[in-house]
Amino acid sequence: MARLRNCLRGEAREVVSALLFTAKDPADIMRTLEQCFGRPEVIIDRALEELKRLPRPGQTAQELNAFAIKLQNIVCIVQNVDGKGYLQNPMLTREVTSKLSPHLRSRWCDYAEHYGSADEPDIVTLSSFMMREADRALSHAYTSVEPTKESPVRREAPPSKRIVTRRVENRARDVKTFTA
Repeated sequence: MARLRNCLRGEAREVVSALLFTAKDPADIMRTLEQCFGRPEVIIDRALEELKRLPRPGQTAQELNAFAIKLQNIVCIVQNVDGKGYLQNPMLTREVTSKLSPHLRSRWCDYAEHYGSADEPDIVTLSSFMMREADRALSHAYTSVEPTKESPVRREAPPSKRIVTRRVENRARDVKTFTA
């Protein structure tokens, strides 16, 4: 019981807070936790929501890697809990590919054509593809410093226009001096 009191945090602790101090059998607490958090539907719903909330991968190797790892984790969760064929849903793949750049999406199409199979859900193949791309990016395009957004390049007017402008300004001054 003491171990459960020390381990539980957040929403899980709130759900069983009274039981942590009144229950004599840890199995009662575990059943309650399983009822709230261990049902396959709940786990899959949370994983699918997390998939929808995934941000688009950025331009750096690190951002691509973070995206690939999150996708891999979500696919792994659904694979281990999936009893109703959620992984076969083409909307999962569409949800992820809509977040990819056009170039990465094109590479995914080539990869899926070559490595995809009817035995493996597309989202699993997509996860493998993203891990491969992230590995390649980290191996060959890793930078330790985040790229900075440079200020736009300021183009100066051609020299001839500046000279003309100065002449006009000088003439205006001369006219003021002459009329005064």
